Amino acid sequence: MQRSLSLAVAVSVLMAGGCANHEKDSINWDQDRQQVLDQLRQTTQSNQQLESELAQLDQRIIALQQAVEQQNISLQHIHQQQQLQQQAILALAGQHNELLARMPVAPSHRGQQKKHTAKRRQTITPAVAAQRPVTDDSSESASRSPQDKELEKNLYSTAYLAYKSARYDEAVRAFRQQLNDFPDGEYSASGLYWLAESLLAQKHYRESLSMFQRYIEKTPEGGKLASAMLGKARAERALHAASARQTLKRLIKRFPASPAAEQARQLMQQP
Repeated sequence: MQRSLSLAVAVSVLMAGGCANHEKDSINWDQDRQQVLDQLRQTTQSNQQLESELAQLDQRIIALQQAVEQQNISLQHIHQQQQLQQQAILALAGQHNELLARMPVAPSHRGQQKKHTAKRRQTITPAVAAQRPVTDDSSESASRSPQDKELEKNLYSTAYLAYKSARYDEAVRAFRQQLNDFPDGEYSASGLYWLAESLLAQKHYRESLSMFQRYIEKTPEGGKLASAMLGKARAERALHAASARQTLKRLIKRFPASPAAEQARQLMQQP
């Protein structure tokens, strides 16, 4: 009897404790509920803000893509316009030469004019380039008309633009025409140099070597002399000429601090 009473008392105590714990948990949940709801609300707002920012970024990316496409279209249009302008310049140069050939000459100056016209219409070939004497006729340059000066400038600009665009065939043709028409013009030295570079890019090493040599002889103090010596050495190396090493040594000795000299040192280290 006493044992049954004790068991009943123990069960009552446990039930009372369980009820107390349940009431305590309920109180804790009521206290934490608002905090949990606030955290959920903040998380939802953060997600919505992130989604809004992502949408804005998507719109900016689309706008940038459209801008890039529009720029590409504009660049293509500009390139086409440049090609048309170059063709127009070359056509005008041809018309100029035709009109010059048909121009009547006064009897007293007929011999001199024929010589001048023949000089302009002569075609530069590797053999002619090697044999033609290098002159700097300042009196002839001073007597040139503004139209001739403008034409030479346009021819040079067209050729140089073709070179910078890696259109070497076009560059070679345009530089040749410039030098044919204006062998002693204001841009003749620069035309020689860039013609040599264009030929070198085409791997026409013998012609390139000849043009580099002409530039060096024509402008012994020219601004591109170091680069011309380097180009000459590259052409000589491509032709397996023994003179290439001597050209590099002269370049390094004369322009030791130049970028061309640094490239020359690197070339000398190569087999």
